[in-house]
Amino acid sequence: MNNIAQLRYVLEVEKTGSISRAAERLYMGQPHLSRAIRELEEQVGITIFKRTPQGAVPTPEGEEFLSMAGNIVRQVDELELMYKEKLAKKRRFTVSSVRCEYVAGAFCEFLKEIAPNSDIGIEYMETNPVTVVKNVRDGVDNIGVLRYQKIDEQYVFQVLENRGLSHKPLLSFKCRALMHKDHPLAGKDVLDYEDLLPFARLTFGDAFIPAETQHKDRPLISGHSLGKTVSIYNRGNLFEILGSVPGTYMWTSRASPESLERYGLVEKKCRVPHNDYRDVIIYRKGYKLKEFEKLFCEKLYEAAKKLEEK
Repeated sequence: MNNIAQLRYVLEVEKTGSISRAAERLYMGQPHLSRAIRELEEQVGITIFKRTPQGAVPTPEGEEFLSMAGNIVRQVDELELMYKEKLAKKRRFTVSSVRCEYVAGAFCEFLKEIAPNSDIGIEYMETNPVTVVKNVRDGVDNIGVLRYQKIDEQYVFQVLENRGLSHKPLLSFKCRALMHKDHPLAGKDVLDYEDLLPFARLTFGDAFIPAETQHKDRPLISGHSLGKTVSIYNRGNLFEILGSVPGTYMWTSRASPESLERYGLVEKKCRVPHNDYRDVIIYRKGYKLKEFEKLFCEKLYEAAKKLEEK
């Protein structure tokens, strides 16, 4: 027997008393259904139906087979229903975030407080701002962490409003330049716009809102439009490249002391135009955070506060 579908086929024929009517109800061609029944009869070694001018009539052996087939199909249906209900009741924690070390750190702290044997299904995705908004809007994720430049705030808030999303402030900061301790600029206390122009900046290729969607008066010169860029889409590669490729740097909302020490990096304050950024927590309007989602937000605020205090 190939699969449970064959049993459903013969049960439908028994129910309708006709192969043609059963084929219609099963949304399949009559020749295909007839062939499937013949194959099943060959496999089990009996004739299940006697074909008559009045339709398909079960043989004595067929009646016994159909009775057992009905029991099997009912048990399969009950089994599927049981696990579907269990899956529906399972609690899920899903979040999308822009690629950011302190958010990932907050997620780790959140996991530490969730019991190892918890029945919560957990999904954490690092992605770009457009996908964060889309995932929360579509209900793929219940909460998200979004980053934008302050100069784009009015536009961003309008986007969120149009998509039925609410937002709560998380972190306001000025980006710093992160570089290897042997970088030519590592000895300066504060870096200017002209200092950074000769060097290659590592960036997430999809980290910012597309320029064509921003307002027409937006200045062309800003913190993330300086000089040469190398676009990367994996946060894990950035620190490795900073430590191994001389003369590269990247913008950061502050790296952890552990990362600075591990990769031999330093952070530098910068005097560049429009170097003001915002991180916000977003969620669907009217959505009430569950207790474990509130816990994650608490960890986010704790991590953000530590950055502000530095």
